[in-house]
Order: sequence, then C-alpha cells, then structure tokens
Amino acid sequence: MSDIHISNPLDDLQSLSQDEGIAFAIIGIRNAGKTAQGRDVLSLRKAATIYQVTRQTLANRILGMKTQVEAHEHERNLTSAQEDVLVEWVKLIFLASQLDALGEHALLSATRI
Repeated sequence: MSDIHISNPLDDLQSLSQDEGIAFAIIGIRNAGKTAQGRDVLSLRKAATIYQVTRQTLANRILGMKTQVEAHEHERNLTSAQEDVLVEWVKLIFLASQLDALGEHALLSATRI
C-alpha cells in the first residue's frame, strides 16, 4: 500500500523566492480582473499577503520599477546572459577534468592487473 501525499498549495508559496512571489502576485492581480468600478479584484495588499512579499516592492514592480539586479546591470562586467554562458563553460571544464582524472585512475587500475 503506497502513501499518498497531497501537497498544500501554501507550502509551495513559502518556497518561492522574493522575485518569484512578486511575479506570481502580479499575474494574480492581472488575472483576477477588475470590478465594475475599475478597481483590481485582487488588491495589492491582499496579493502581497497571499504571496508573502512586501507590499511596497510589489507596488514598485507594478509601476515598472526595476529590480535591484536590473537597476545595476550596467555596472557589471558581464551581462546576465554572458554570466550564464560562463557558468556553463566552467561546469563543462570541471566535468572534463573529472572525466580525465577518472580515465587516469582507470588506466592505473588496469595496469595493476
């Protein structure tokens, strides 16, 4: 008999990063629609509470303010895309060195037999 685990959606919300929470809150506000008076059905305050993000940061993002990373990107030596490529390259170099070391170990083991 297998155990069935039903996940609690609130547990998933608690594992979100700040940026993910803000993105989901914005989507939630937009998807909830507007009242007849033109107000958001899901208020900014309620969305901030549900997605566990700060109300002011959520308001700033809705108004188009950049994230801290985006605002200072021009000060960086590498763009985010360049950084991602460099990280993948380093991972490949590391993997190649591990495979090379493994090959040497296998060669030494084979010569002992």
